[in-house]
Amino acid sequence: MPSIETLKNLKQETEKMLDAAEGCVHLFSSLNYPEIKADLALFSQGSGKTYEVYDGKYITSNKKLKQKSRDFSKVIDEEIKPYSTAKFGYHKGKGMMVGALARLNLQGKLLKGKAKEFFKTASLDFQNPYHNNLAQAIETYHFVQEANEILAELIENGVNREATTLPKEYKSKKLSRGVGVVEAPRGSLYYEMEVDAKGLITHCNIITPTVQNLSSMEETAQIVLDQMKGQSKEKIQELLEMLIRAYDPCITCSVH
Repeated sequence: MPSIETLKNLKQETEKMLDAAEGCVHLFSSLNYPEIKADLALFSQGSGKTYEVYDGKYITSNKKLKQKSRDFSKVIDEEIKPYSTAKFGYHKGKGMMVGALARLNLQGKLLKGKAKEFFKTASLDFQNPYHNNLAQAIETYHFVQEANEILAELIENGVNREATTLPKEYKSKKLSRGVGVVEAPRGSLYYEMEVDAKGLITHCNIITPTVQNLSSMEETAQIVLDQMKGQSKEKIQELLEMLIRAYDPCITCSVH
């Protein structure tokens, strides 16, 4: 367990990081982003009580959806395409987007302190995926701010030094199913596993953020091509490269 002195040193570091994170927000707020008109279906975990990362019980969407997270298969359909080794996630046949832009659209009002101020003044366009980078900058400030607050609480109240509890021997007479959901930096991450009576994993399904974003990446890339027809080939290539970087895909994660 970290000592109080260690926690104090960490808090000093996070306070320095707050200045750097604020600088990032100002930098990304000052940039000129390509303007495109899309119809993004945004998805995020959420409870409506706090800015959810670990404990969201529901999948929420700007398309008026609220589904229990454990029933994610009712929301996300995966497709395999002949030209790609990755899977593509769709919702009712249409592309979907997860990540910082989606979270701020659905949960931004739950931010606190300066992070909330940045959110209110950032002029985010939630139908422009290029703005995901600005959303990431705002989230970075939020999480550093939250880390600083947690450290302050631990310094004041101390660390609860509970003994580590080791798992007991697995015993079950039936098939068990478990679902784990978390908001990773790139977006919602789903793990589904089934375990038999012997404790052996008989089924595993993982849906990563990039799986969900790939469908939207394709759709918005086509929008860029359609809306930028008057631009040079070099300019369109640059815009497409910027678009892909804004989504921040992990292709390796989406191959399973």
